[in-house]
Amino acid sequence: MSYVQSETIRALRERKALTQKQLAEKLCISDKTIAGHHGPLQKAQPRHGLRLL
Repeated sequence: MSYVQSETIRALRERKALTQKQLAEKLCISDKTIAGHHGPLQKAQPRHGLRLL
C-alpha cells in the first residue's frame, strides 16, 4: 500500500490552486475529511495519510 502524507496533500492541492472544498469535490469525499488530514491539529495529532488507489 502507498500512502500520501498530509504535507504532500497540501502541497499538491496548493500547487493546483485548489481549496480544500474543491479537492474534496474532485475526490467525492467530504471537505471535513480533507481538513482532518491537513488541518491545524495535524502536527499535534499525526494521522495516517490518504491511501492512493
